[in-house]
Amino acid sequence: MINIGKICNRNVTYIDETADIHKVAELMSQSHVDAIVVIETRNDIKKPIGLVTDRDLIVKVLAKEISHENFKINDIMSREMICFRENEEVMDTLRIMSMEGVRRVPVVSKEGDLVGILSIEDLFELLADEFSNLVMLFCRQQRYEKESAANN
Repeated sequence: MINIGKICNRNVTYIDETADIHKVAELMSQSHVDAIVVIETRNDIKKPIGLVTDRDLIVKVLAKEISHENFKINDIMSREMICFRENEEVMDTLRIMSMEGVRRVPVVSKEGDLVGILSIEDLFELLADEFSNLVMLFCRQQRYEKESAANN
């Protein structure tokens, strides 16, 4: 079994809950990401408390034609997010993400410290690699059977 700690992106972009909206957009641009994990730091543990996506900025701020100075991260972040521990199994994680309709989830250590982020694209890449391996195995088996039949 593969756990998500092995495939998640450990170079996760995060921001403190006290930052302003401009800082979120700036950090997204600099980091070339479409989502930022919002954290609360306690006892050196970065606990995920929300998620802000580029879509949140567009729909909740820009589309309303209200000055971004009037918004704080707490106003636009998604609080109802799912976190997974890094030792969770890939297929269980994929099933839950699918049922909940989420494309990315923070990954935490057993202590609850943010260690990464897992996207549906990360899972697709893993599944594509596994599928490719199965196809190669199938093709080798067919070739072996043909060669064995020809030699008999």
